[in-house]
Amino acid sequence: MNKITIMVVLFFLLSIAHVSAEESMPVQLLEYKTYVQQVTYDGVIEAVQQATLSAQTSGRVTEVNFDVDDFVPQGSVIIRMRDKQQQSQLSVADAALQEAKAHYTKSRAEHKRLADLRDKKLVSVSVFDQAVADLNTSEQRLKGAQAKYQQAKEQLGYTVIKAPFSGIVVARHIEPGEMANVGQPLMSGFAVDDMRVNVSVPQHYIERVRKNSTAKVIFAADEKRAFVSEAIVVYPYADPITHGFTVRVGLPSGMEGIYPGMMVKVAFSAGSFRALAIEPKAVVQRSELSAVYVKAGDSLSFRQVRLGRHLEDGRTEVLAGLHEGEQVSLEPLRAGILLKQRQQTGE
Repeated sequence: MNKITIMVVLFFLLSIAHVSAEESMPVQLLEYKTYVQQVTYDGVIEAVQQATLSAQTSGRVTEVNFDVDDFVPQGSVIIRMRDKQQQSQLSVADAALQEAKAHYTKSRAEHKRLADLRDKKLVSVSVFDQAVADLNTSEQRLKGAQAKYQQAKEQLGYTVIKAPFSGIVVARHIEPGEMANVGQPLMSGFAVDDMRVNVSVPQHYIERVRKNSTAKVIFAADEKRAFVSEAIVVYPYADPITHGFTVRVGLPSGMEGIYPGMMVKVAFSAGSFRALAIEPKAVVQRSELSAVYVKAGDSLSFRQVRLGRHLEDGRTEVLAGLHEGEQVSLEPLRAGILLKQRQQTGE
């Protein structure tokens, strides 16, 4: 076999390899697709259950059993106050109650005795009427004594402050030995299990938010960790300064790693739009230039494009440089080698 024959065979084999490589190259056919339009705003996480416990009676604080960042089980004693005054008031109220009960028992017995005598016509009407009045008076005194006793008992109970729900202490407003007055804040906390997000939405989008009733919460620390919530509450009034509406977005119970005050992104559906989108792996980045390899029949070209936003299916919107129906290579490195080979062979 001479040299010419060998060269012809090699050229034939290279041509077959070239055509085979081009035919097996994966491409994407560009076409318009309808996407959901989303508007995203910053939201702030808050606890569903949060409270500041205040003093409901006066007294000197003797115990403060928890501090900031402590977990407090529901029903635990948080603060104790000196209760001698309340104990004394309860004792006085109890004595008055017992006296009222005795007087009521005596009046009722006297009323029954005179009622029997009246039936036998052995007592005057005026004497019986006086017995009825005494019974009514003693009954009212008994009710008043019972109310004062309950009030004194409640005042004594106010000297022991218990946790209304399980949660974490965020602020401690008083120390042992200090005097607590009625209405004075004692301790603040929140429940860790139930959280929600508050976000302000401009008024021109609020009707769309009401209509769709869903929101996607995206956590800044982990954008892949997202949650779609259907628990949407739109406040019925706008802020007079920002003119935005507050929207409350519910989160599932027991979510870990989120705390009140944290910032999150909240995305709302605001209609739909059509876009020409491309797979990110088809794009070649050279400095600030974005380009793709376009395949049209047997030809291959390198074309600059202008890209837009990232879409929900992972593709990127094409703003300029490509048209519907065109094909782009999904292996730009391989396409670049083929294009260079063509240029060198003069094809």
